Amino acid sequence: MALSRYNEIRNFKQSPEPEGKLSKKNLFRFVIQRHEARRLHYDFRLELEGVLKSWAVPKGPSLNPSDKRLAMMVEDHPVTYIGFEGEIAEGNYGAGMVTIWDKGTFFPVNEKHEKITEQQALENLKNGQLKFDMQGEKVNGEFVLIKLKGDQKANSWLLIKHRDQYAVDGYDSENYLSATKATKEPTLSKKLKSSKTILRNNSRPKKFDKFHKPMLATLVDEPFDDKDWVFEIKWDGFRAVAEWQKGKVKLYSRNGLSFMERYPTIVDAIKKLKQDCVIDGEIVLMDEENKPSFQKLQQYEDNTHLPLIYYVFDIFFSKGKI
Repeated sequence: MALSRYNEIRNFKQSPEPEGKLSKKNLFRFVIQRHEARRLHYDFRLELEGVLKSWAVPKGPSLNPSDKRLAMMVEDHPVTYIGFEGEIAEGNYGAGMVTIWDKGTFFPVNEKHEKITEQQALENLKNGQLKFDMQGEKVNGEFVLIKLKGDQKANSWLLIKHRDQYAVDGYDSENYLSATKATKEPTLSKKLKSSKTILRNNSRPKKFDKFHKPMLATLVDEPFDDKDWVFEIKWDGFRAVAEWQKGKVKLYSRNGLSFMERYPTIVDAIKKLKQDCVIDGEIVLMDEENKPSFQKLQQYEDNTHLPLIYYVFDIFFSKGKI
């Protein structure tokens, strides 16, 4: 869809919304806005092709893979809409209060969970199925948008969460905090030889109240070379922060979700540090060909025979020094 439709149905003298203009570059951002219009819904927007591809999701996105949330594709919105909050006055299209519920970045992926190009993502969208990995404050992990067959207007889709470490079995967008913090016993898989247990993908890891957020990568238009920069390998794994503070160990995702039960061998290795520190790295699982396998890492409970490695590439804090 072009932004002409977006501009056509709005009166910018009365509406606080930004006027529609195409963006020259794509930063793969997303925003989810809670929209108290005639009926409450959530506006789900992905930055692609210089605009925000947009869907209205009546019940909001769900972290429960069993939920198949209806998502009605609407007109493209300008990228500047990412930061929009405010009240659209009565008599205007979409009248009601708009607030940002979540925002962050995403990247499109294929069936093998591998990152793909924007052009490939647009082709997949055209064909009626787009898979992507999201990194936000509330919404994380892989999702898929699937166009419903037989829809002549091609605007009825389903938004579905994939089963991964961020999935939960009970979820309500209107009660996010209680949905993600509700207490329940974790489901545990088979015991390892070391008598340790591993948290399965369909159980919910706890979130630490206090945690360090690592610096995230910034997208640029093209590769560059600079003598003042050190370039590192992009490992295909889970970003993880490890803490050894006053004899207590923590291991968690960039959003504070615990990895303690899921990767006990790494926790045991961190315990051996025995000095106050906070380190940043990537948890990687090597396949039979000694190559990183994100897919096998997602199913780690079935691949504990493979080498699990924590690659450290930054030290936030060590022995009282930052």
